[in-house]
Amino acid sequence: MRTDVMLAVALMAVISATQVQAQQVYKCVEGGRTEYRSMPCENGPPVRTWDVEVAPRSADIIANEQRIDAMRREVAARQAQQRQGSRPAATMIHFSQHREPERCARAKAQRDAAYRNAGHRRSFALSRQMDDLVYDACK
Repeated sequence: MRTDVMLAVALMAVISATQVQAQQVYKCVEGGRTEYRSMPCENGPPVRTWDVEVAPRSADIIANEQRIDAMRREVAARQAQQRQGSRPAATMIHFSQHREPERCARAKAQRDAAYRNAGHRRSFALSRQMDDLVYDACK
């Protein structure tokens, strides 16, 4: 008997700890489409209403919803900007890592030509000489 009382008390504590909120749901039919909403129907009375219990949302879920809302606002702002035709101009700038890009390109072309002429029988000395030439031109 005592365990039944303790079990009942524990069950009541769990039920009261989980704060469940009641919310009303409206079934609306507009233009042949059926929608279930948490707000009253815009055009006329609802077909049906009922109460549902909604568990509270965790802090993680609320944070995710806020992040998603921020993303939606950002996308909507970009789309509005594109509709107005005020797209930001994109400019492409090429930066070379070499001090003299033309000299580097010529050295690479010269090395490629030397490798083609030598074929598979190119020597280590030729490879070293041509790679040093490219290195000096491209540094």
